[in-house]
Amino acid sequence: MNIADIIAIVIIVTTILIGAKRGLVKSVFSLGSLVLSLILAILLYPTVTNMLEGSFVDDAIRKSAYTVFDAHVSENTSSQSIDNLNLPEGLKPILGDAVSATAAAAKETLAEAVSTLLLKILGIIIVFLLSKILLWIITKVFNIITKLPIIHSLNKLSGGIFGALYGVLILYIVLAVLAFSSTTKVFSKPVQLVKDSAFVSVMYNQNILLNFIK
Repeated sequence: MNIADIIAIVIIVTTILIGAKRGLVKSVFSLGSLVLSLILAILLYPTVTNMLEGSFVDDAIRKSAYTVFDAHVSENTSSQSIDNLNLPEGLKPILGDAVSATAAAAKETLAEAVSTLLLKILGIIIVFLLSKILLWIITKVFNIITKLPIIHSLNKLSGGIFGALYGVLILYIVLAVLAFSSTTKVFSKPVQLVKDSAFVSVMYNQNILLNFIK
């Protein structure tokens, strides 16, 4: 056993203690709430966006967009019109296909495209926030239920098991990064340390995460 094994043990023991203290319910929800909220936001934002269309929010966004384009778009070409706006670079290509050649047409088309894009972004934000709030409420309800004696003990025990699995996952991720960096001089010593270890070397050589990219 060397320092690599000791570090691995410390990581796993720490995650077990954290998991046992927080319990399974809180551990799972804290880890998954962000991911689940993002997934729900991506899946459900079209529905929310459709609900917002024609509302006062939609009208306000469109009026603001038209006002901005009245100030920025004159006799410039469509591409210059886009460059004049303070939009993130990643959003400009999305708008490019919606622009016509003349400045007059570009003003109306760009304003419409920006309004639609902003409405979609607003839909994503709304779904994300509502999902986070809903999951927070569900977590609180489950935490109340898990205060019951028997369930409380099971929650703590399963939380410790979850923590152990989470710790092992962290180790596999770190070892996967080391595997990809093993040819660089900077990581040569840490990799050799891992190879010389008692049980971390087994995880390094049989990394389950690397099986997904074979």
